[in-house]
Amino acid sequence: MPNKYLILKGCAGLGNRLSTLASAIEYARKNKRILYVDWSDGQFGCKKQNIFYKYFELKNVDYIRSINEIADYNKCSCYPPFWGENPSASLYDIYIHDYGNTVRKFIPLSFCGNLSKPHSYWRRKRHEEDDKTGSDIRALKSLFNKNDIPFGGRYKNNRKEDILFFADHIPEFLSNIIRENIFLTNEINTEINNIANNLGLSKNCIGVHVRMTDKQPVASLNKLADKLVGITLEAKLHSPKLFIATDSEAVENYFKEHFNNVFFTEKWRPDKSGKEMGIHQYAIRSEDYTMAERMLKESIIDMWLLSKCEYLVWQSNSTFSKIASILKYEPEKTLSW
Repeated sequence: MPNKYLILKGCAGLGNRLSTLASAIEYARKNKRILYVDWSDGQFGCKKQNIFYKYFELKNVDYIRSINEIADYNKCSCYPPFWGENPSASLYDIYIHDYGNTVRKFIPLSFCGNLSKPHSYWRRKRHEEDDKTGSDIRALKSLFNKNDIPFGGRYKNNRKEDILFFADHIPEFLSNIIRENIFLTNEINTEINNIANNLGLSKNCIGVHVRMTDKQPVASLNKLADKLVGITLEAKLHSPKLFIATDSEAVENYFKEHFNNVFFTEKWRPDKSGKEMGIHQYAIRSEDYTMAERMLKESIIDMWLLSKCEYLVWQSNSTFSKIASILKYEPEKTLSW
């Protein structure tokens, strides 16, 4: 029997991508498909160059490193057909996130496949300026359009096509997949371990994540500070160290003013990002691909360093934080603020 494949396209930030990767691994396993992870969209490196395998490796997963490993690709059936004809295209080259404005209220969230489309789906763009969303008529038409596709986490099992293209934002996934199947390459893993050892993160250290651009925390920094003091007292930590991972220089300054023994990793931030746009979106919009890869590497380092701290205080509305908490896997020492 010929092999079947699942091509995962990169979308959004690091936390979202790792969440979606875990979902794709689960789907590929259930449906006996070989996985190809394609992060060549330009968000974290040069467009058309797949950055994923430079920093990550998969274990106990059937996967390929290049679409060229698919034999007789031109003879394969694809879903969606249009993406199959343009396999190197990134998600936002050809799709826009759309939904039904009213009709989705009458369709259960549990529906999968085409019936899930009114809640969220990828609508094929007809022209470069196509950015209108929230149309009930378009959502209903999409039910019968084979090139408007559900989010990957809503795909039905046992599809017949040889190749499926898969993209999502924050699908449901099994947490253990993050720990058991997705690993860093030796080079960056060694670099992270050296930093963690030099800073002594594993003992008497609280790791804190604060995201202040596109995802704002619901609690104030003063409340976070109170929580850190509470952890220090309850755990009887003597002069604890704080490792702060944040996208905001103002947050770093706040902690330097209010606490001793505060550490950060050196990182580059764009002059313009704003609260509406995460720093991970800056590079692709400015086409500054050198900085795009630098931000990816710095984000990976911060995420894994957070997981190595003795205690972790994470921001519950951030997927970046959630992945760090999953990597740590010590519930009794992991708290949301």
